[in-house]
Amino acid sequence: MPVSTTRLKIKGLGPIGDGIAKPGPVFVERTAPGDTILARVRRDAKGIQRGEVVEVVTPSPLRQKPPCRHYDDCGNCTLQHLAPDYYYKWKAETVESILKKQNVVPQRWLEPVLVGESQRRRATLSALKITQNRVLIGYYKRRSDRITDIKECLIAHPKLLKLRSALRPYLVELLNIGRSVDVFIQLSGDEVDVLLTGEVGRAGYVDAFVKTKLVKMAEDLELARVSWRIGYGEFPVVICRRTQVI
Repeated sequence: MPVSTTRLKIKGLGPIGDGIAKPGPVFVERTAPGDTILARVRRDAKGIQRGEVVEVVTPSPLRQKPPCRHYDDCGNCTLQHLAPDYYYKWKAETVESILKKQNVVPQRWLEPVLVGESQRRRATLSALKITQNRVLIGYYKRRSDRITDIKECLIAHPKLLKLRSALRPYLVELLNIGRSVDVFIQLSGDEVDVLLTGEVGRAGYVDAFVKTKLVKMAEDLELARVSWRIGYGEFPVVICRRTQVI
């Protein structure tokens, strides 16, 4: 059956990086000002019109080839398709616009400090157990419940990626099939802080078995602290602290 599409011209970017087409407006992720696209348009639960790109008819000169091979399936980065100079300009203008809306007018603007490749020192990964011996660890595709089991990440510190792999066998033991947890990893100086959010163990919470496994994980991987909470909005419970985290 033919797919019904609408021809759209992207006029600008919204505050979270979605392209904006008018009239509408229609918000279309991973587009650039100047793009002419064919898109499927729908209304989300809040009544906002959103477009899904079917074809880029005429690409904007502000586009580039995304440098990451996971870009199409990973929801962590959303603007790698933009030329760096334009991205930096848009980022600065977005901050300025937010401050103006709050009637904050700085006496002077400094040049933005931008984090380079392999410099990000914190990440929240999602882990899903799909078989008895296999756990996917990566990022959710944007507006999706599908996890991309990333092999590399251009922005993350190498130590984060090394820990991602090292955590896998422990998560195999801690998760039930079909269950997922979010794994927040933070580098604080030379120390590593890990926070799990979600159901763990057969009971869904930290019982004696889970605590033993988490303590062993902390010792084996030389983690400074391991904490857990059942869900967002709950206060984390420290399960094991080997050294002080600042």
